[in-house]
Amino acid sequence: MNDIASNRIAHLQSLRKAELKIEWRRHYDGDPPDVGAAILRAGIAYRIRERKSGGLSRSLQSKLRLIAQGEAIGDKPIGRLKPGTKLVRRWKGRTIIVLATENGFLFEDKSYGSLSEIARKVTGARWSGPRFFALARAGKVAAHASGG
Repeated sequence: MNDIASNRIAHLQSLRKAELKIEWRRHYDGDPPDVGAAILRAGIAYRIRERKSGGLSRSLQSKLRLIAQGEAIGDKPIGRLKPGTKLVRRWKGRTIIVLATENGFLFEDKSYGSLSEIARKVTGARWSGPRFFALARAGKVAAHASGG
């Protein structure tokens, strides 16, 4: 961070709550929330850093708006898999077979709450379960799942 931004942030420590409210209005073009001085300082410091770095991308802003509205983003939800749906994946010469159940998934006679848990068990790394089973990429569960 450059000296100007660092100096502005350091200066916030010397301001009283009434002065911080004025700074908030200047940085956010709106009234400050009814919070303590420490939270106001943190919010203003964040805005100073954000502007210094060029701000959030439009894509990220759009995703954050969707999250704020309670919408899911990223991988397609897999909660629509009907019980009895079988997912099959080859991984390093091994065939992985997962069965969707009423309460989650069955893999090697053990119940799991998510496909991501199974993907981690199989790979030893943090994987998105829907991505590992190619559900997110395909956009259609039926393309990679067979009932039965």
